Amino acid sequence: MEIKCYKFTPTELKFCGVIDDPVSFMFCRKLCGIGEWQIVQSLDTVNAARIADFDFIQIAPRVAGIVTKVITDKGTSNKRTIKGIELKGIAKQRIVMPPTGSAELSYSNTAVNKVMEGLFATQIVSPSDTNRAIPLTRVIPLASDVTTKIYYSGRFADLHEDLTNISAASGVGWYAEIAEGYIDFSCMIGLDRTAGQQENQRLILSLHNNRLDSLYVDKNTRWVNLGYVAGQGEGTQRTVITRSVNNDTSGLGRYEAYIDARDLSTVDELKSRGDEKLAEFGDNITVTATMSKSFATQYGTAFDLGDIATIKDDALPMGALDARITEIETVCEGGEQTISVTLGYNKSQINDVLNRLKNNKSINAR
Repeated sequence: MEIKCYKFTPTELKFCGVIDDPVSFMFCRKLCGIGEWQIVQSLDTVNAARIADFDFIQIAPRVAGIVTKVITDKGTSNKRTIKGIELKGIAKQRIVMPPTGSAELSYSNTAVNKVMEGLFATQIVSPSDTNRAIPLTRVIPLASDVTTKIYYSGRFADLHEDLTNISAASGVGWYAEIAEGYIDFSCMIGLDRTAGQQENQRLILSLHNNRLDSLYVDKNTRWVNLGYVAGQGEGTQRTVITRSVNNDTSGLGRYEAYIDARDLSTVDELKSRGDEKLAEFGDNITVTATMSKSFATQYGTAFDLGDIATIKDDALPMGALDARITEIETVCEGGEQTISVTLGYNKSQINDVLNRLKNNKSINAR
């Protein structure tokens, strides 16, 4: 594995060299959110002395990162640990600023990728305030728009949170990579590789077909599956609709939430907001699987981030589940490479819950 390193200047992404001898390496890609990575180097190597100051790394197309922390230990371990996040994490440095003279940045009945590409363009690449622009960045649009359309209105929210929420609600991923001397932002669409389709090579994951070494199933039996979305108006005159994520929304199987959308006026806008907020609560089943060493070599060809696979196991309802690959983690250490994938979108961690509460609070204030 070669890790290409780059130094950023306002006029150039300078290539610094290649790290090909790390003690260990970990990179986690996320379809919706922002993954993390880590490199551990021995200070005794030529690379450690030659490549000591860089800002970005790139391992493969769509797999790139930004350095956030460097820890050098010249005593106990004589190692350097470099930590960072995915390159798209640049979005963490921006909030959503509306256009000059407008209260909000709005998109009406617009393809999901167009909304996300618009956010890249207006908040990172070419914002109206040139001091907010990040040099050497570009937007690379999808070749064709997705069919899913949404309504979006943003004002002073964290950019990366809005992008994450839109991605989780729609299944359209996003990434940044280094190409032709630029940092390119783009959306990505995975392939349907489920057992029931015939257009693409199938991706059936099981402990019994030599594709998996381990399988971990996390089932949440109490999760929000129906939202009351309240729009404009007062008292009994306020517009309220319901949105659900499955058909089991009665009796004990019904788990309700209130979604304040008083900033929206049309039913279509309320539907879009409701679907987005329900997606933030995550899926009721997530699966983490470790690929077998033989199948791991097909990463990028037989499977990739965003693909929809069929998992077969007795721990799953009806013995099988179709789910999207939302995370891929690669770990290299001691000459061995391990690849683990997460299928389904898990938003149950406390930090994500806090972020969701913060987002809902900002919506109420609009």
